[in-house]
Amino acid sequence: MIKLKKNLIVRVLFVSLIISLVSVAPLSATSGEVEITGVVFLPESPDVADEYPVLLAGEDGEMYAVSIDGKCVELMNHENKFVKVIGTVAINKNGGKTITVKHYEVLKDLPQGL
Repeated sequence: MIKLKKNLIVRVLFVSLIISLVSVAPLSATSGEVEITGVVFLPESPDVADEYPVLLAGEDGEMYAVSIDGKCVELMNHENKFVKVIGTVAINKNGGKTITVKHYEVLKDLPQGL
């Protein structure tokens, strides 16, 4: 009888833990600013372009959507250029990353392999 109660308590705690982890709202990936270098490009698909007009293919192998603001509009003019951006990254519930750019710099030298 005591063993059954312990098993029940353990199961209830486990289910509660799973529910709390699943229901957590998306959080910012970092608490501060990050620096990412990569290539700016504009998506070819109109469906994607409506939601994410500018994307950054980072040197780290990650893809970042640039949040729609003044810096996003500026970055549209630097398509296919290698840039360094500084900003904050947020991760949505599907694992997609969006960067809010505070500052960017167009770099002259492309890294090897691009």
